[in-house]
This record gives sequence, C-alpha cells and structure tokens, in this order.
Amino acid sequence: MHLLRLIDDVLDIAKVEAGHMEMELSTVRLDEMVHDLIAQCDGQTRDGVQLVAELPRDRIFLRADAHRLRQVLLNQLSNAIKFTERGTITLAVICNDAREPIRIEVRDTGIGVRPDRAAAIFNSFEQADTGTTRLYGGTGLGLAISRSLCEQMGFTLTMESEVGVGSTFIIGLVNDAAARG
Repeated sequence: MHLLRLIDDVLDIAKVEAGHMEMELSTVRLDEMVHDLIAQCDGQTRDGVQLVAELPRDRIFLRADAHRLRQVLLNQLSNAIKFTERGTITLAVICNDAREPIRIEVRDTGIGVRPDRAAAIFNSFEQADTGTTRLYGGTGLGLAISRSLCEQMGFTLTMESEVGVGSTFIIGLVNDAAARG
C-alpha cells in the first residue's frame, strides 16, 4: 500500500509540474465533505487526540474539483494525525458574513515547524528536517502536491506554525480583497 501511494504521489507531482493535471470543477457540498473526512479519519489518531469539525450550521457550497479537494484535505489531516501526539486536530471552514466559505483550516497541537523550514516543506521531497523523516516517515510530496492542486483550483495553501505548539494549514478560497469586501 505504501509503494502504491508513493507511485501515485510521484505521478501526481509529475502531472502537476508538466501542467497536465486536469480539474473537473463542480459545486461541492463542503460541509458534507468535512463530515465524511472526519468520519474517515476517526480512529486513526493516537489516544489522547481529539479530531473535530468546526462548521457553520448552514450547508456550505464551494466550486472546486471534489476529488482533488478531498485529496488535499485528507493529506492535511493525515499530516496532522502523524505529527500530533496529544491535543486536538480541527478541520474548520470559515465563512464570511454572506455565509460563503473563505478558507479551510486544518489546525493541530502537534510538533510544529521551525520558521527556517516553513517555506521548504512545500517543496517536493522536503520535510521539516531529516529527523522528521526517520521518526514519522513520509516522502515529502504531500504538501507540494496539495499546494499545486490548490493553486490549480484558484486557491492558496499556506501555513502558520510554532514549534511545540502546533500548526495551522490554511486553504484560502478567495483572494484577500474579496474576503475583506
């Protein structure tokens, strides 16, 4: 299974870099996707780690490639599960006053990322440091693929982190001017 995922990741990054990743944009029920992903990941966390969804009460719709958005969110949740030994992992959808989604956040209380490594983790085959690979595993492709997929859907993927406190991965769904307007 690990080898198959590695091959899929390498193929995805090759398609993205070659500009051959096709997007099938449609209207996605974001609230349903979030609940499905939380249910899918439930039971994969360590003892003492709570996995929660933070959503407005209304139905939330978003124009995106459902398969690729699910892939991005699952990658973010998988990373949070891998790097969080205790506390909480939250998958949150933040909406504006018009109840339109403006960003999705995956917040964890995990190990965090050093500021000098924050930009590098979005590069192919990079992780926070070599000890991370030995201790937690992984190929260092997930964040590079996720950022590229987000960009192809017109979104952004950024991170805020503090070592020993946790990380927040933010999928910006609209540009800053639209979010403020």
